[in-house]
Amino acid sequence: HEAGAKVLQVQVFPDGNRVVTLGSDRQAVIWKVATGQELRRLNFTEFGSHRAVRVFPHGQRILTGVSFGDDDPAVIWDLHDGSAAVELRQPHDVIRLLELA
Repeated sequence: HEAGAKVLQVQVFPDGNRVVTLGSDRQAVIWKVATGQELRRLNFTEFGSHRAVRVFPHGQRILTGVSFGDDDPAVIWDLHDGSAAVELRQPHDVIRLLELA
């Protein structure tokens, strides 16, 4: 994360080999547990100030969201290419909780 950024949340991937940290710098970073090596950095500045992250059970996508701004979406990220694969947006609603089933 950027200097001075706070880590807001950490989630462990199902394989136990990676973690994702979500920071106040509006970035999610995927780390290799054994070495601390950064594997991928996702920048979500265009999507608002996300406060939560969840890892999909297959470990190939993550979900970021929970914002306190108007109309900020939750976003599903494809970890193969780092793209925002899906934006989940409900006009005039604020997303307060993320869960995967």
